[in-house]
Amino acid sequence: LNALHAVKQDIRQLNKQKAELLIAKGDRKKLKRIKRKVKLLKRLTRHLAHEAKATAAAKAEQSGAPAAG
Repeated sequence: LNALHAVKQDIRQLNKQKAELLIAKGDRKKLKRIKRKVKLLKRLTRHLAHEAKATAAAKAEQSGAPAAG
């Protein structure tokens, strides 16, 4: 869960940098690089969230099985 929060924080930071570049009419190459990083980090958050959800479901199933049996 901490990794997920850290990645989301990185995305927020990159979005701030992107906004600053857009205001300052910054370098297109830097802007493109930042967009690419954000895209990759968003993909990573989706994977991390999916893993966390699967792990939580497995834990719930394990703890629920002895109580029912």
